[in-house]
Amino acid sequence: MMKNVKGGKGLFASIMVVTRQFVGKKGSISLIRGKAIALHSQVHHLFQIINEG
Repeated sequence: MMKNVKGGKGLFASIMVVTRQFVGKKGSISLIRGKAIALHSQVHHLFQIINEG
């Protein structure tokens, strides 16, 4: 598990606080975060493919 280097004052800290209030369990947040990162990677990859041609 990664250490919170910025002490909860990062760019997405407020989003994580609100999400934790709605979702509840910290494990669920990690799952949602992982899915969001995977989706972002897919979109990034598609933009690379589109811009190559």
